[in-house]
Amino acid sequence: MAVRIYEISKKWGIKSVDLVDRCNEIGIKAASHMSAIEDADVALLAKDIVRSPIKPGTAKARKKAAAKRKAAEEAKAAEEAKAAAEKAEAEAAAQEKMEAEAVAEAEREKAEAERAAEQAAEEEAGVTAEAAGEVTVGQPPAEKAVEAPAEAAPAGGAGAEKAAAGAQEPAVKGEKPAEGVQKKKPPSHKHAKPPVKVAAVDEGLFRKQAEEAAKAVAKQSEAESRILRRIILPPRKKPRKKRKMPPGSTQRVRPRIATVKPTKVELQSPVTVREFSRATGIKGGTIIRKLMDMGELAGINQVLDDERVDMLGIELGVEVTLHKAWRPEDELRKLEEAPADPEKLVLRAPVVALLGHVDHGKTSLLDAIRHSDVTSGEFGGITQHMGAYRVTTDSGHAVAFLDTPGHEAFTEMRARGANVTDIVILVVAADDGVMPQTIEAIDHAKAAGVPVVVAINKIDKPDAQPDRVKRQLTNYGLISEDWGGDTIMVPVSATTGEGVEALLEMLSLQAEIMELAASPEQPAVGTVIEARRTEGKGIVATVLVRRGTLRPGDVMVAGVAFGKLRSMTDDRGKRVTQAGPSTPVEVSGLDRVPDAGAGFYVVESLQKAREIATTTLQRQQEEDRVVRQRVSMENLLESIQQAGTDELKIVLKADVQGTLEVIKRKLLEMSVPEVAVNVIHSGIGSVNDSDVLLADASEAVIVAFNVLAESSARSEADRKGIEIRMYNVIYRLMDEMKAALENRLAPEIREVVKGHVVVRETFRISRLGTIAGCYATDGVIPRNSLVRVARDGAVIHEGRIGNLKHFKDDVREVREGFECGIKIAGWDDIKVGDTIEAFERQEIPRKLS
Repeated sequence: MAVRIYEISKKWGIKSVDLVDRCNEIGIKAASHMSAIEDADVALLAKDIVRSPIKPGTAKARKKAAAKRKAAEEAKAAEEAKAAAEKAEAEAAAQEKMEAEAVAEAEREKAEAERAAEQAAEEEAGVTAEAAGEVTVGQPPAEKAVEAPAEAAPAGGAGAEKAAAGAQEPAVKGEKPAEGVQKKKPPSHKHAKPPVKVAAVDEGLFRKQAEEAAKAVAKQSEAESRILRRIILPPRKKPRKKRKMPPGSTQRVRPRIATVKPTKVELQSPVTVREFSRATGIKGGTIIRKLMDMGELAGINQVLDDERVDMLGIELGVEVTLHKAWRPEDELRKLEEAPADPEKLVLRAPVVALLGHVDHGKTSLLDAIRHSDVTSGEFGGITQHMGAYRVTTDSGHAVAFLDTPGHEAFTEMRARGANVTDIVILVVAADDGVMPQTIEAIDHAKAAGVPVVVAINKIDKPDAQPDRVKRQLTNYGLISEDWGGDTIMVPVSATTGEGVEALLEMLSLQAEIMELAASPEQPAVGTVIEARRTEGKGIVATVLVRRGTLRPGDVMVAGVAFGKLRSMTDDRGKRVTQAGPSTPVEVSGLDRVPDAGAGFYVVESLQKAREIATTTLQRQQEEDRVVRQRVSMENLLESIQQAGTDELKIVLKADVQGTLEVIKRKLLEMSVPEVAVNVIHSGIGSVNDSDVLLADASEAVIVAFNVLAESSARSEADRKGIEIRMYNVIYRLMDEMKAALENRLAPEIREVVKGHVVVRETFRISRLGTIAGCYATDGVIPRNSLVRVARDGAVIHEGRIGNLKHFKDDVREVREGFECGIKIAGWDDIKVGDTIEAFERQEIPRKLS
């Protein structure tokens, strides 16, 4: 039977680590305190411990000894490594010496070969061969066997020795001398030998042999030196060819970080961490750590705001001067504030906005003024878009009207309408009175600082009460003129046309009082009312000219969009050649859909417009990136916790830009801490395949407002099970989205107390446990109810009723005044005098406010 080490340790009172070490010492395999050993090994271990007891601190001493052994082994290994290194260095030095000697030997052999070749050439020059007899070395070729004169070769001189040796020794080692040439003996130092007579040789054959011998020696010497160089010297690297730059191009030079840290720097806003590092000479890591100390997580490409740059300069001891970069707003501000010639100013038509509650008759009133029917073209009978119209009254006065939607979701669009208008017509239904959106319209008009003219509509209805409307408006600072105030209020009926002419006259009177004027000869400046993408014309924008004259062919920049205008049409679809002040027109030719409410400006060239639009787009992206990337230490934990919240992802498509912005804003406002609304993509136009793919990858819902889905997109959505929600009325979209969010909210848990009982006696049953004999003091005690047990005023247990009896019968509930027996499931510590409270938890669905 096997026993684990820790069990033996408990029985014997010895540490497990000491037992493991002793087992390994006596040959018993044990890795840790969980190792199991057999009974025989246990007996062997016990005998060993009896013979040599384990003293306290043995494990510590053993660890010290092991540490000493390890240190000694490391020192020994270090010495061996040092000796090996010295030995390797000695061997390398010897090898280098041998290689140097080999190079020197090769050089010597080469020199000897060159000397041999020179001697062969001298012998060739000093030997003359004749066909008939012998010649004397060193003599002219015409004489035979004549002794050399003493002047040319003195006895025992070096010249004679050299000449004799050159004539008799072969040119190459191992090669026999030419036939007929006598081999000369070594010269004597005592006296010179007489001239040697040699046989005549073939001069051409001798010259040929000498040349071949010299070539062989030179070739052999060159091959040996080449081999030695290859062995000893490292291969020579080829020089890297410098890449030729194409003509007209400039080589990019990577900027270097300043080596000397300046105390004053000038930077152009906005500044990134990398740019700050290069300008100040401070490493990027140091700057990032400093930002972390300041409570901001940043990367090397993080865009810093001006305040953060100033704080960094103070912390790092650098005086930073920020210069504002060229901003398109500066150029556009010049166009906006360009002064007009007073002599060229002319009166312009007032721009009037119709604001009010939904279904109070704003568009119907505008139809009566324009003698048209716009309401029939709107879904649900309410205006979904912002329209701009120009109307000429019967008296000859021109008025530009802006029709804004009345639903609360279009508050932002109404705000834009109030800000670009001169006069606001507040439409209030006489039978309905002041509503929430009516109050919002009043606030927007007051914020814009424009006068308000109240049109009390629907006076033709039997239940119309115009005076009640006037009385309600006094609560918001609008007092009628006939009641002593300064607000013009005109009762009208869009159905019968009653009061419409009086309303227009009041508008003309108000415009004359305001003295509205503009110069038509300046570059056109105005506001984008609405924009959308169409199939025939491309991108179309409805604009309102505030100053100047707009013509086809003008170069326009509107926010991030720019282009050369191709065509202009009025509110009735007719082409126009120009649009003066206070004239709404529909233009085409922009490169992208501009934001509704953005200002437009006519500039001098297309290049200038592109520069302004591009700079505006880059600045917006940088500002968005600053907002998105700014994570402080305080909200870091909150961001991590929010990552696990439920999320409703939406792909939103709409027909026009203004509608898209408002729906997106309202959807984001519906977010709650438990459920976040995330519009992962929004765009103008029909639902296409790309939208379906994005929704599939992101598990999102596609919401389409006033647009359709392409056939291929519908097929793909059906195949992948992606929901496409189609809407034509804005409040239905909002209501359904609100319901969808409420379904994802965790319900509210509410506890409802059902009743109380007091324990009067306890009974112990072997197979069941403790049973409490109780008396119901109030309420009802249901079976399987949740209960709390309180003792001396403190809750000591919370559980559930396992059994409920009245005498011997199982019952569903026990009411007040009855006795019962209660068994609490899984708990028996019940005592006399305890109070048991029965309750239940109810889940209540939550609603969005």
